[in-house]
Amino acid sequence: MQKGQLLLEVDTQASLERVLCEVRQSKTKIDAVVATGDLAHSPKKDIYERFFETVKSYFDLPLLCIPGNHDVLSEMKRACLPMDPLNIDAWSIVWLDSHQDESTPASVSATDEAFLLESIESAKGSSLLIATHHPLLDVGSPWLDKHKIREVDRLFELVNKSPDIQSGFKSVKGFIFGHAHQDVDSSVQGIPVLGCPSTCFQFRPYTSTFALNSETPGCRILRLGNKLESEVYRSNFAVQPMVKSL
Repeated sequence: MQKGQLLLEVDTQASLERVLCEVRQSKTKIDAVVATGDLAHSPKKDIYERFFETVKSYFDLPLLCIPGNHDVLSEMKRACLPMDPLNIDAWSIVWLDSHQDESTPASVSATDEAFLLESIESAKGSSLLIATHHPLLDVGSPWLDKHKIREVDRLFELVNKSPDIQSGFKSVKGFIFGHAHQDVDSSVQGIPVLGCPSTCFQFRPYTSTFALNSETPGCRILRLGNKLESEVYRSNFAVQPMVKSL
């Protein structure tokens, strides 16, 4: 969106800045930022550049940007958005590309799988956090669930083929995702799977069709210690989306 332009009656630039500002003012120690996709509604180089500058103006820290279904990867690359995996102490944050330009459902190609395996092998940390845009599981809303990553068992089989994971030198400690615009706290095969709220409007949980609610913008704060812990932060940015449901 252009600066000041509204999307469903929400100024997404202003809501993003409010979330970043409040988290910074909270004095919470932040070591890195992960943006889990749908970074721009108008996926153009200048919009991505503004997103990058906005985040860096509040947190001049390592940043990982992954593409969502509203994003165009070539434009993200033109804007030089950082997309390299992150290494933070004993943890590495790697990512699986589940997006396809101009298509809403998850799409994971053999090239995407190979990139994930290469990232796992080159990761410096022994604890791995895998970021995706689309969920690995149902979130309880059929209109969203049809977009999830399919063949999750195959994904686990693929990851477990990594020599470092087979040897026990590295292990997957969690997954994070965007797309669902809501807090999701679940697990797959005993591994935490966490959905991140949006920095703009939120989708109403457990609905059969598209619906919004008035819950405020936010983010998920991750604590990477012996295990993955997290909390959801909600800003005081009031939203009154124009469209409640369709």
